[in-house]
Amino acid sequence: VVQQFWTDVLWNCDYLFVDMPPGTGDVSLSVFQSIPLDGIVVVASPQELASMVVEKAVKMAEMMEVPILGLIENMSYVLCPDCGKKLRLFGEGNTAEAAKYAKAADAEAKAAVAAAQGDYKNAASNLNGYNRAIAETMNHNYAAAKKAIANDNSADADYLRAVIATKEGNLNTAEAQLKSAVKKEPALAQKAQKDVNLRDLFANGFRL
Repeated sequence: VVQQFWTDVLWNCDYLFVDMPPGTGDVSLSVFQSIPLDGIVVVASPQELASMVVEKAVKMAEMMEVPILGLIENMSYVLCPDCGKKLRLFGEGNTAEAAKYAKAADAEAKAAVAAAQGDYKNAASNLNGYNRAIAETMNHNYAAAKKAIANDNSADADYLRAVIATKEGNLNTAEAQLKSAVKKEPALAQKAQKDVNLRDLFANGFRL
């Protein structure tokens, strides 16, 4: 019925909204697969069960690579007409947490698509921290990569700093960062010896 409604009607409109039933059933799947969507708006309510349904919908949209344009919580509260206090008749909702998850999921999906297409600049713009630093490094934007992990003291971040320093020709810095990484995570030593990004460092006589 949904497919027929879409294909057999001559639509003459700027925007078309499809109001779907809750959950991730056949209707949602049919819409995702058969209609060219610009995105979805997820509508929730404060009840815990509704939050579970929203999370499933967000995950489904992520899997189908459909952008999430927004998340709305209905029936969040009513304003007391006397004092203006917010009365949450159905309790405190978890929509804010779901929104954070949706935003992160949408960004990661966009980054994955961009990276698969070799567009590391757009991939980086949808990521943060260590993952952004990797994308920036692939895009040869080393200054932005170092900034993304400026406050990251993990072994992986030190290893990436060693890679960046090697690419920039700063072999003394690369040596110090790689030693720091291996000290924190000894297993990185074996990885480093096979890493083509560190080839110049080892060619210069560096040994772990």
